Amino acid sequence: MHRSRLLRSFPSLLLALFVANCPLDTFAQKVGDPVVVTVDFKTRIRDKEVDQVYAGGIHLVIDVNGKWCALRDVEGWVPVQYVLSLETAMEQF
Repeated sequence: MHRSRLLRSFPSLLLALFVANCPLDTFAQKVGDPVVVTVDFKTRIRDKEVDQVYAGGIHLVIDVNGKWCALRDVEGWVPVQYVLSLETAMEQF
């Protein structure tokens, strides 16, 4: 891997390591919560990729269905494990 690509990926890798070590209740989201996306992810409706969110993006939760959440102005669903509450993100970073 080229060094410049590795350096660009480092913040996302660091965030992914943090997320992997978070307690599960960190990811509990409810409608109206502001959240921070922790990884780049192609959102889905069923098995179809329909949109994309990016690490560091701040969004508002508009719906939750099990382990998935829908975000304002984003088509499709994101796994709740890929978002942190804004409050938790601010405490950690």
